[in-house]
Amino acid sequence: MNKKTLNGILRWFNRYADSFHGPDGKLHPLLQLKLAHSLRVAEDARDMARDLGWSDEDVNTAEAIGILHDVGRFSQYAEFKTQSDRHSIDHAKRSWEVIEREKVLSEAGPAEVRRIQDAILGHNRIEVSADVSEDSLPFVRLIRDADKLDIFMLFHDVIANDKLGEHPELIFGVPMEGTANPELLDMIRAQRNAPFSMIKSLTDFKFIQMSWVYDLHYPPSFERVEQRNVIGKLESLLPPSPEAREVADLARGHVARRGRRRAE
Repeated sequence: MNKKTLNGILRWFNRYADSFHGPDGKLHPLLQLKLAHSLRVAEDARDMARDLGWSDEDVNTAEAIGILHDVGRFSQYAEFKTQSDRHSIDHAKRSWEVIEREKVLSEAGPAEVRRIQDAILGHNRIEVSADVSEDSLPFVRLIRDADKLDIFMLFHDVIANDKLGEHPELIFGVPMEGTANPELLDMIRAQRNAPFSMIKSLTDFKFIQMSWVYDLHYPPSFERVEQRNVIGKLESLLPPSPEAREVADLARGHVARRGRRRAE
């Protein structure tokens, strides 16, 4: 993708987001959060693609995917007053529907369109689909990594600064109180991806965030986890307990091992 096409996508995205302003001229706080999230994800996707030595064209495609990956969130909230996919629609599919309807990629080539489609439709699945083409796979993995990197920090900011009352949708309506689900902890110990259906409390949500490091793919992603002290910040949200320390230490060890591979 060339820079002109990328800039056109960014201009369209900002106009589209603006169309969801309320009578007061402002976005709903949750939509404002998603707007900022999308731009940060695009920045991380671009920078990590550069770190990986991708071509300028592929770097631009990676940034475009970051911009567009959650565009379905706007109409999802407008229509259903929720951003819980379980209680409305798959926001990735809605994102692609919006992109097609609005002809956002009319200036992109067929190969770029296919990569963007695969990346957007695959960014929120519990794991990367086995039927993703080799051509699209790097972009699917990159957006999944970039998305998680921002959600890590966003989640920590909301919980640590007591903003959950402003953004209750971020935990999809799970109970605020409750101990960790033992079955969920067992899956995390086994480094398996746990579905959101296993989240029974805010405590579970905090644990599952740390488990996401096992689903990261690229060395620059692990470097950013260490640089941003992601595991330490997420651990700080949990009351001290043997389970919290165990899960955090396992996550740190995994990140450190993956980071060493790049150094070697």
